[in-house]
Amino acid sequence: MASVSRDSNGSKRVCFTDGTGKRHVLRLGRVNVRQAEEVRVRVEALLAARMYRRSPGVKLLGWLNGLDDRVHRRFANKGLVPHRERAAYKQTTDSLLEVIGRRTPVTEITPADADHWRKEISEKGDRHKPLAAATIAKRVHVAKCIFSRARRWKLVPENPFEHLRAGPQSNPDRAFYVRPEVAQRIIDQCPCPQWRAIIALSRFAGLRCPSEIVELRWGDINWERSLMTVRSPKTAAHDGHAVLIVPITPELRPILQAPVDRELPPETMPSLTLV
Repeated sequence: MASVSRDSNGSKRVCFTDGTGKRHVLRLGRVNVRQAEEVRVRVEALLAARMYRRSPGVKLLGWLNGLDDRVHRRFANKGLVPHRERAAYKQTTDSLLEVIGRRTPVTEITPADADHWRKEISEKGDRHKPLAAATIAKRVHVAKCIFSRARRWKLVPENPFEHLRAGPQSNPDRAFYVRPEVAQRIIDQCPCPQWRAIIALSRFAGLRCPSEIVELRWGDINWERSLMTVRSPKTAAHDGHAVLIVPITPELRPILQAPVDRELPPETMPSLTLV
């Protein structure tokens, strides 16, 4: 379905054919053979997911999320994945243009304009639809970041949004407690032991999905003590928070044990997640 080719200058490329029979070339640059082969395998997995209208596995999604925008754009341009949307930035810039005016030079935006913009989105919302407090806070935060970067790049002398208080971005009204029996009904409908483990780890162990689950390995599980070592990329920059010790609850243990009993022994199975 996909193959690796090498150019005369040493660059690698993955060639593949989509569902319509159209041939595509994904240029990888000067990567080694192993790296090119890894991309080929993932391209085939993405093609299969699209062909059978299935979502890619959590591990593959985690790998895609880790790609920088330039590389991810190459995959998107070939129709392998959707283009990344900067929804929060687009919504913020759209509202700035609408309230402050498209013809207003960025160097002439004042703190008074920032106050007016904040008042407008708070009172009138977006296209006359009310906005949640968390959404308003997010837009203020994004606007402050945009103009902070503009100031750093010396495009504006000051950040006119610097004085605005963003406020909390959490929305308690959207919080929903998933009862254990509801989680169990979801788990019972999962198509395989791996997916049951993914849902159970999210609900009964509180692991972040996909970041913490993708990093989990069988060697991280201490069956005797009912504990597992979890690497947390989101908090790795904070001292003492890069690794967590998480208990394996009675609800979680048999679900984690099932892939071991039914498929592969722990020492040969590299990950709890799907490729």
